[in-house]
Amino acid sequence: MSNQLDAAAAILETLRVATVNTATALRLTRNTTLDNVDTLGSAVDRGINGAYLTILSWINVLTAVPRTPLDDETADKAITQLSEFVNVYTDLMIELIEKHRVLTAENSPLAPDAVIIGERIDVFQQIVTSLLVFLRSFIPSRVNDINEQGRIALDASELAAARYPKPTTRPSPPGSDESAIRAIVGNLNIPEAPTHK
Repeated sequence: MSNQLDAAAAILETLRVATVNTATALRLTRNTTLDNVDTLGSAVDRGINGAYLTILSWINVLTAVPRTPLDDETADKAITQLSEFVNVYTDLMIELIEKHRVLTAENSPLAPDAVIIGERIDVFQQIVTSLLVFLRSFIPSRVNDINEQGRIALDASELAAARYPKPTTRPSPPGSDESAIRAIVGNLNIPEAPTHK
């Protein structure tokens, strides 16, 4: 398999998995109500965590892939898949805004303030940003499209983050060390994005 095919396969699979797992988190969030948040609240948290950890694992795969620009046909497929992912990701952020009252309800395991959801949104945003930068290095011909999708995704993240408190001195739950994940993202061999006039 050529380097370009390696890159194509890795990019398309990364975006496919990102879309599928984010859709799972979206479905869990949509299905959570005041009547079932006592059982589904933790599932929402785990769903979001699982979605971005999977994306992070694929970003790590991309660091080992030769950064050969994708051909036009594969670039088109990647942009289409990116758009699908961003649609699902944006829907998840909107759903988190709409379900704030549910996730912070008295019977929610995330009560009283669902600060862990604020943490999840923050880390997810960082991982999506890292993914977008990688895509720009593999698809330099479509930087404008990637930037536009990124703007949509990150605008949605900011809106969702505004509904949940930022963590202060409260530690993250065992097994979900947000600071460690931030360190992993920070240490990734993220390429510099090409500049276009």
